Amino acid sequence: MTDIDSQFLRGLFDEEGSLYAGRGTALYRLYGVEGLLYVGISTCPLTRVRTHLRDKPWGPDVIGIRIEYPADAAAAERDAIRAERPRHNDTYNGRPEESWTRLADRLCADITAGRMLPGERLPSPRKLAASEGVAVWVGERAYQVLRERGLVRSVPRKGWIVAAG
Repeated sequence: MTDIDSQFLRGLFDEEGSLYAGRGTALYRLYGVEGLLYVGISTCPLTRVRTHLRDKPWGPDVIGIRIEYPADAAAAERDAIRAERPRHNDTYNGRPEESWTRLADRLCADITAGRMLPGERLPSPRKLAASEGVAVWVGERAYQVLRERGLVRSVPRKGWIVAAG
């Protein structure tokens, strides 16, 4: 273990050996092999990180964590997201409407290229969101955009289907 690792671990605990929680809001960064995956803030960063590792599709890709306690965590988070461009922050990846438009554009390209055929059932918005690492409402909105373009239709009890040309 390096001195930096020891210093990090000592910084997580107070003098009595309890997990340090008295510092206020933490800014945390999650790293993967390809670089920065996510930036967030929390008053309980280790609990939040554990939730990401367990619940996010990219959780298993996390290989490193950095936690700091800036004076203004919200401003530090905004600045870090803008400057460092984490892969899985919707804030960096564009305004929410841009994220659903990009997803709809990608699906549109698959449909128009014939990789998705008329009558083919699409994954539920929840499954789509999980596979893309976005919020469920982003998947739902992407399907609405495709419906407005005439590329998909919603069928009761069946879900979303690629529309006939």
